[in-house]
Amino acid sequence: VEDIGRINAVVYVFVVVVFLVLGLAATFYAPWIAPGFSAAKAGMLTDVLFVLCLAGILAGIGTYWGILLQARNTFARPAATAAVPPALAGAFCLGFDWGPWAPAIGTAAGFAVQAAVLFAFVSSVGVRVAPRLGVPAHLPLASQVASAAAATGLMSGAFVIANAWAAGLGSGSVATLGFANVAITAVVGFGLKVVGGPLLNTYSRLAALQDWAGLIAAVRKHVSIAWAAGCLIAAALYLLAVPIVSVLFQRGRFSPEHSAEVAGILLLLGIQLPWHVSGALVTRALSACQANGVLIEAATINLAVLVLLCWLLVDGWGLKGVAISVSGMYCASFVYCAFRLRSVVREAVRNGRH
Repeated sequence: VEDIGRINAVVYVFVVVVFLVLGLAATFYAPWIAPGFSAAKAGMLTDVLFVLCLAGILAGIGTYWGILLQARNTFARPAATAAVPPALAGAFCLGFDWGPWAPAIGTAAGFAVQAAVLFAFVSSVGVRVAPRLGVPAHLPLASQVASAAAATGLMSGAFVIANAWAAGLGSGSVATLGFANVAITAVVGFGLKVVGGPLLNTYSRLAALQDWAGLIAAVRKHVSIAWAAGCLIAAALYLLAVPIVSVLFQRGRFSPEHSAEVAGILLLLGIQLPWHVSGALVTRALSACQANGVLIEAATINLAVLVLLCWLLVDGWGLKGVAISVSGMYCASFVYCAFRLRSVVREAVRNGRH
């Protein structure tokens, strides 16, 4: 009990320090995220990024509590909370004409509600979540969990970065992107919470047995299935995007023209589905190999790729360029994580862990 309290302290401190540093440094890297913004917009973006970093703290701690639940073989409860952040972000975009502030505050509120619900779930199964001073006996475990939590928080930044670019494209662009993103994020988040935990257990068992060939074979099998499922869902979006958007959003001031515009962005965001789902399974395998540091690398590279693609595509393609950039980011993420998983396994084999 004492050691879990110390592990809690390490995770909380690591997540808070990482995101406070990122938030306070936003003034320096904001111009790189959205070059060409006016001084007023750049200042607003800096403030939005600070709010995002606060959301990252909530996302990281919530992820950690979800990991504690999964360690108790409780997978349904974390899965039930997956749709909360995107749903609230979409609700804020729908209800408030606040530009990039709407998705930022909505995302932060979503992660706050999700963390509160996960806290209640963790407390109900008797898991200690209070921190305790001291160095944990299992410090490597604490560092691995902290890295996974921080990586999740970092990836929450992709949505706000995309919306920052959308904000420079005129009135309504942020709302359009936010509406389209709700369906994608909710489906992916729920699906990965349902299958991600059990698969992490499978990969962890193979890694503990040092069955590296079996681990790679399992990942290939599951990625193939995930890729096929992602393609099927993307195809369904292609056929049903307009009806889905009309049913979900077409009311009040949301006209048929708005529905068609959101549906077009939803189609482009749907390109990410095979890459996103497959990449998430690969990250589970990396976690099983105790290589969560790679997840922070991947999250950082993802955000850099997103900014680069937006810089290249938005001028010519507008909001469609933002959507394509988000999908391209998940493609790059899958490629990088798959490459790093192979290198991690090869290093384990070379070190005699076979």
